[in-house]
Amino acid sequence: MRDDKQKLEKILECLDRVKEYTKDGQEEFFKNHLVQDGVVRNIQIIGEAVKELSPELKEKHQDVKWSNASRMRDQVTHNYFDVDYKIVWDTVEHSLPPFRERVEDIHQRLVYRVPENRETPSLDQRLKEQERKPESPASKIDKLFGKREDRPKEVGDRKNDLEQEQREKRELEDRER
Repeated sequence: MRDDKQKLEKILECLDRVKEYTKDGQEEFFKNHLVQDGVVRNIQIIGEAVKELSPELKEKHQDVKWSNASRMRDQVTHNYFDVDYKIVWDTVEHSLPPFRERVEDIHQRLVYRVPENRETPSLDQRLKEQERKPESPASKIDKLFGKREDRPKEVGDRKNDLEQEQREKRELEDRER
C-alpha cells in the first residue's frame, strides 16, 4: 500500500504532465483530442490519488480543496459522453496551479519533516543539500588536483615510465645483438 508521500508524488507527476500537455495553450488544447485525453486521464489519476490520501493528511490541510479534485475526477470519469472541455480548461488554467503549489508544499513537509510553523526548503536549499552528499575519494582528488590526465604524473607513474623505458632499451639492445 502506498503512503501519503508516494500519493502526493503521483499527484505532482500528473500535474506536471498536464502542464506539459497544455504548454501550447488553449487553442491547441481545444483542437487536439490527444491533448484533451491526456489531460482528462491525468485529472482522473489526480482525483483517485486524492481519494486515497489519509484522512489525517486531509484534516491537517483543510485549506486544500481536496474534494474539488475528487469531484472533478468523478465528473470526467462518469460523464465521459458529456465532458465539458471548457470546464476542464478552466480547471487547468485556474485551479491546478495553486493546487500544485499546496501539494508541493505538503510533500516537502513530509519529505523534509518540516513543522507547519516553518517554511519548507527552497529549491536552492535542496540543491545545496544534494551537493553535500558524500563524494568518492577519487572525485575529491579530481576536485583538488584536476582530472588524472590533466595533472602532473605521480611518483608511481614516473617509476612505471622509467621501468618501461628500461624494458624498451633492453629489447632494442637484444635485437641489435
